[in-house]
This record gives sequence, C-alpha cells and structure tokens, in this order.
Amino acid sequence: MDPISHAIIGTAISKAADFGISFQTPENIGIVVGAVFPDIDIIFKKWGNYVYLKNHRAITHSFIGLIISSLIIALAITLIFPGSSFLSLLLWTFVGCLSHSLSDILNSYGAKFLWPIYKKKLALNLLVIIDPLLIVLLSGFIFLSGTSQITFAGVTLLYAILRILCKFYTKNVITRLYPSYRVSRVIPSMLGVFKWHFVMENDEYVLVGDRNILSGEIKVIEKFDKLNYNIIEKALESNVGKFFSDFTPIFHVSMENIGNVNRYTFTDLRYYFRDEFYHHAVLEVDDTDSIVKSAFKPYTMNQEHTIPGF
Repeated sequence: MDPISHAIIGTAISKAADFGISFQTPENIGIVVGAVFPDIDIIFKKWGNYVYLKNHRAITHSFIGLIISSLIIALAITLIFPGSSFLSLLLWTFVGCLSHSLSDILNSYGAKFLWPIYKKKLALNLLVIIDPLLIVLLSGFIFLSGTSQITFAGVTLLYAILRILCKFYTKNVITRLYPSYRVSRVIPSMLGVFKWHFVMENDEYVLVGDRNILSGEIKVIEKFDKLNYNIIEKALESNVGKFFSDFTPIFHVSMENIGNVNRYTFTDLRYYFRDEFYHHAVLEVDDTDSIVKSAFKPYTMNQEHTIPGF
C-alpha cells in the first residue's frame, strides 16, 4: 500500500484505541509513525530499481524487523516525551508497525513477514495496492463520531467481507467459463477497485484476464503458449530465474532463438497497465550454456538493470 493509506490505517487504529489523532499524544505518534515506518526500505532506491524491488517488503516488513523498528521508534518518542511509558509506547508502536505488514499482505504484492524462517512473500490478494474506497471509509471513521463513526466502522467491515466474496465468486465464474483450465490466481486488478485479475492454465496455455464485478464483463488480456519444463529448466535455475521466482509467484517464461543464443523472457503476470505487463526479466544463453545477458526490466521493457550472478 502507499504511505497515505498506511498512515490512515494507523490513525484509525489510534482513534479506535481512544488515543485520538493529536500529535501531542505519544501513543498516537507511535502508532502512526509505526504504520508508515517499514517502508523505510525505500532507501534502496538509491541503488536502482533492481536493488529496491529485490529488497522491498522484506526485512523491514518481517516480524523481526517490526520488533526492531518498534524499539527504535519507541526510544525516540520517549526522548521527546520523557514522562511517557516506554512499554506502552513499545506495544502501540508495534501495533502500528504490524498494521503495515498485515495490510501489505492483504494485497497482491505481499510481504516477507516470516523472514528469515520463510523467505517467500505472503499475499492474500484481497485489496488493491491503492484502494480509494478503503481510504474514504477509514477517513469517515477517523473524523466522525457517535453513530456515524460506528456506521463507517461497520461499512468498512462489510467492504472487507464483500471483497472476499467477490474474489471467490470471480473464481467460480471463470472456472465455469473455462472448464479446461485450472485457476492459478485471482487477485485485485492493479488500479480498478471493481476489477479482478485472473491467471489460468492448462497443459498448453496460460490465460490472463480481468473480470469487472459491476458489469460482469470478462476480458482476456493475453494467451501464452506454455513451455515444457524441460525447455525452461536451465532458465529457472539461473540467477534470473531464482530472482524472478522470489520476486513474484505468478510469472510466465517464453523462449525464442536468435542465432546461437536462446533468449528467455520472464513476465510478471500480476500487474497489467496501459496494454503491457509491468515487470520483466531477460536471460540470454549461448550454445555453450554461457550467459550472454541477464537483466531485470522493472515497470517497462525500456528500463534495464543487470542481474548479478548468485
């Protein structure tokens, strides 16, 4: 999620815990700062998008990282408010930090919450990365009081339940519509609150599409030929394959022959925007199995970062 959404979620928690939204209240500061703080991994941007995206939502979003972050924030606030309870600040700051990772787990990018025990990202695929409806509902809860506040809290809960139902309903619809395919993923569309993105596959093809919940319209975005595992095995075991399988759980590998070079193109199937998939990687291997090129292409095929050997 974006920093604004995380800050609003933290503020809503502070309001629910009766700390209000005043920055004269240490616990409120701890919750809100904690709710935003794990995205401090943006500092990796200094070394480019490859380093940033490789490390984003990893250590700082893990349970261990949240504990360390909470200790740092709580100590800093104690210096500003020397009369405050450190243990209380530590507890509520951790709650704020925890809200950050849990809300990230609710969307399709996920977070490495169990690192280093489990190094894959956990993702429940329920919320859009930037969800304007959720922001409006939580803002209503924050700034209203009495019956209106309770109403917004109830509608927020109903909205969460509705998204769960929409996800499973979409899965049922596309399963009936494409009986020869098995569903790999149903995730929120990148920007559309009322759209769900799906990936299906059978022995021959990988099908990617969107379903609009309001209109019921189903759009097939791309139909990929599915390559035999033996053809792409070396590519999957390469530095590019290991990086990309860690980066996304939903990807496709295509191959083309260019002279004495086999080019493998990895495509992240989660995000589709302006008629193209967001993230790619390219591996080129010559007929002696030497790597000629290994590159990550984040956001667009025009951007390229070399993937080092592991």
